[in-house]
Amino acid sequence: MHVLQLFAETDGSTLADMYAGYVRYLNWRIEKFRCDEADIPYDVPEPQFPAGDRHFADRFCGVPFLEKRPRADLRDRAMQLLQRIDVNVSLDELRVRNLPRARTAMRRQLVAGLLQYGYRRCDIADFLKISDTLVSAVASAMRYARAI
Repeated sequence: MHVLQLFAETDGSTLADMYAGYVRYLNWRIEKFRCDEADIPYDVPEPQFPAGDRHFADRFCGVPFLEKRPRADLRDRAMQLLQRIDVNVSLDELRVRNLPRARTAMRRQLVAGLLQYGYRRCDIADFLKISDTLVSAVASAMRYARAI
């Protein structure tokens, strides 16, 4: 039911109306795909569902991070965060592959802080010389924690 609400044209759309909207969108998508594959222009506009857009924004959009675009240099922000986490640890100590548990926890805190400030995952991974998967795992844990 929640998915069909994405295809509601008005707030009072019935289940049959939402299903018809879904079928209309599906047919449009199939035809658009065929035209794109054949390299033929397809001038039919994409079906719009104003109530569905509001439903998506209310139910499925994540909580925004603190800043949309970071203002500080990644290195400067990382140094500031690391000073809050532990003043005796340097960034180079967290760039090592096999860390003890305490240092791993510090690195995860640092990654989480940088994500909250709006830095991109790939930039954080490159800067700390860690895998994108690790940064994504921290981001997933943050989303899960917000959902609870």
